[in-house]
Amino acid sequence: MVEKAVDEVGLAGHIIEREVLFKITDALKGVNADLTNIIIEIPALRRGSGEKITATMSFNIIGLTRKDKEEAFNRIIKVADETGCAITYVTKHE
Repeated sequence: MVEKAVDEVGLAGHIIEREVLFKITDALKGVNADLTNIIIEIPALRRGSGEKITATMSFNIIGLTRKDKEEAFNRIIKVADETGCAITYVTKHE
């Protein structure tokens, strides 16, 4: 049995307003990879002020091969670019 490798990724930007999670879901169609441990954090103190607020999102990419994970990550980079989000960190585990 092949052990699944995991890459942890962090994003920052207008995650909710720009529907980033839905766009990533669409982008990963046809790739043998998925996301786990998805966490979206929205600042609470300025939420009611009417200001646009940067949220953060983190998740793990799982796939059976390094190629699957890299393809998923490349598609996520494209979504981040298209939505004006920044990739804040990438942690690779073998």
